[in-house]
Amino acid sequence: MPLAPSAKVALYASLLATYLSSSLYSTSHAVEIYKDNQTSVNTHGYLRVTYEDNAAGEAFTDSGSRWGFKVNRELAYGWQGRLVTEWAMTFERSRSFAVDFIGNDANVAIGDAGETISSRLGYIEFTHDDWGRIGLGKQWGVYYDIAGGTDLLHYYGGSALGVYKLGADGGLSGTGRAERAITWRKSYNNLNIGLLYQPQDEEIILNFPRCRDIEEDNPNFEQCNNLDGQSLGTIGTGYGISLSYQFDMIWLGATYNTSNVDGSNSLNDFGLSGEIDDTMQAFMIKYGTFNKGLYVAAGIAEGENHEIDNTGKYFDSRGVEVLIKYQFAERFWFYGGINHLESRDNTTQYEISYPYIAADYHFKNNVGAVFVEVRKNNHTNADGSDGNTHTDIAIGVQLNL
Repeated sequence: MPLAPSAKVALYASLLATYLSSSLYSTSHAVEIYKDNQTSVNTHGYLRVTYEDNAAGEAFTDSGSRWGFKVNRELAYGWQGRLVTEWAMTFERSRSFAVDFIGNDANVAIGDAGETISSRLGYIEFTHDDWGRIGLGKQWGVYYDIAGGTDLLHYYGGSALGVYKLGADGGLSGTGRAERAITWRKSYNNLNIGLLYQPQDEEIILNFPRCRDIEEDNPNFEQCNNLDGQSLGTIGTGYGISLSYQFDMIWLGATYNTSNVDGSNSLNDFGLSGEIDDTMQAFMIKYGTFNKGLYVAAGIAEGENHEIDNTGKYFDSRGVEVLIKYQFAERFWFYGGINHLESRDNTTQYEISYPYIAADYHFKNNVGAVFVEVRKNNHTNADGSDGNTHTDIAIGVQLNL
């Protein structure tokens, strides 16, 4: 998985605004396929098919489907080892969807856009009761330990806290599924600590192949035209830290993530020339347990040189995400909330904003679920004009593998 130093990395944007529930909180069913005194092997994943009506039209997609396995093995001196792999599976695609740069969990790994099978996770983890957990490879960053508390919808969400940078999976920034990362996590009673170190020195070239298919009247045409084929420069070493504490039913968390970017001089107009720091900080409060009774989560994040507007210019951001989910009958939930992202300075009037309402029904024995999600977009372009104001509807079924 690691790329050779100085290799050029093609960064592709996802077509769809799709499934956002993370593997950390996944309801997919794990199946044990082997076990002895020292080793166990489990598979996990699901296939999901969704119909969506959005601003670009109507279509079916299975984007967001995934499959993987975990191998656990007893080592020596109290240590346990684990190998975790996970692949995205997309067999049905539609070019009628608009390119969407606001990010979500179905976005694939760096350089994997357009592939039927692509990498989501791949890491080795060592665990000890006294020394904590050490992870090596492509894995969820410690920033997501905090910011992921509201990223639990089936299809929408995850747009405002800076997890999925540039419409990808947050791999190079370390805020999502961090590339080439080293993590350490440890719990001290109710206090949880996480650290991330991300050694890298990679030239990044933006390559949005689906931009060739969109017309001038598409709301993302200007962003495609400005960014496709551009070099962002070089992204360097990243660092992250997270802290959380559980107070009975209430959970509080805070996180900070930073990486160095040596921006290309050609991107001066986009606010990314010279050496800059890409930083994100987020705070989250949660009540209850997800998919059990009442669950409430609210997060706020601020970023510098992390988000881009519809013209491709970087701006300092502030984002808010809220999720409320309530189980009102056996296997039946209602949920709703809001995602809102805006600029903290006067360089752009760009905003992403949508409230949403939804419901899902879970089958017996964790076989899967059906869901309906509706969001009302109320976006603003960089120049203050109206952006996407369409009401999107997603109806899907998920079958656990």
